[in-house]
Amino acid sequence: MILGAALFFVHGSMPLLNGLLFGLAIILTQLLTPLVNALATESVNQGKKLNFSAARAVGSIGYSVMSYSLGSLVSRKGITVQPVAVVIVSIVFVMIIAVYPFRKKSHDTVDPAGEWQQDRSAPTAFFKRYRSFSRILIGCSFIYICHVPLNNFTYQIVVSKGGGSAEMGTAMALAAISELLTMILFPVFLKKRGAGFWLGISGIFYTLKAIGSLAAWNILSFYAVQFLQPFGWGLMAVSSVYYTNQVMEEKDKIKGQAYMTMTLSIGNVFGALLGGALLDIVGVSGMIIFSIISGCVGTVIVMRTLSRDYSEFRRWL
Repeated sequence: MILGAALFFVHGSMPLLNGLLFGLAIILTQLLTPLVNALATESVNQGKKLNFSAARAVGSIGYSVMSYSLGSLVSRKGITVQPVAVVIVSIVFVMIIAVYPFRKKSHDTVDPAGEWQQDRSAPTAFFKRYRSFSRILIGCSFIYICHVPLNNFTYQIVVSKGGGSAEMGTAMALAAISELLTMILFPVFLKKRGAGFWLGISGIFYTLKAIGSLAAWNILSFYAVQFLQPFGWGLMAVSSVYYTNQVMEEKDKIKGQAYMTMTLSIGNVFGALLGGALLDIVGVSGMIIFSIISGCVGTVIVMRTLSRDYSEFRRWL
């Protein structure tokens, strides 16, 4: 909220300060995600009636509305519309969290010496205990590195297809809206296959979306590519949370959610850095080719790790 207000007032002056404030705002947004996911899964584990996949779908509705509205407003009113939106959304978020019903549950260990608890808190001990989960995190990092350039540099991609700010907002809105059905129906998907299976499928569709973004020849075909989003980000956003909750022991569930989101944040950092550099060096097509390669690597890692549980992945590999 404070950073959004600061961005509004310093806009147009001191570019370095603008970059610093914007970077800090992105960092705080990334930090919010594991806290929100952990709050949701802990509520479910405590027996509260909470449909996480439907709640996540509501988030996509909000993203869709904001993308379309901001794309139109920025093209007409200028970029200062964005920090104002950040402030408003942050205020609403704080108000909702303030009234959210939650009861903290004790996670005390039973080890009288205290050594077991100390060992569990160390990251090295955590990753040794969850070796398969650690490999999944690596694979998800590559998959998210595939996603980030397509998401962060949508404007540049849209411009290469003949569009502008309004078309970028439309494309992002289409992607967000198309996610809804997948997220709402995810409990039905879970009855057919486990969350890990759908996590692997999401990697395939991330890569297909990157391929489609490269192949799209105009803005209309790029719009069509956005309808691959439901089985890419739509599946990963929900399946990664459910999968983490399933494979973690009770005392590690919140920590697991934090590591999963941290992994996606790492993908965000490297995807943004490498995507931006490649955009300058080799252009839009070169950046998208990099996304395709990263998506393929991540998908293979995830599917090979999960192949013991899902025979379909063994056949495909």
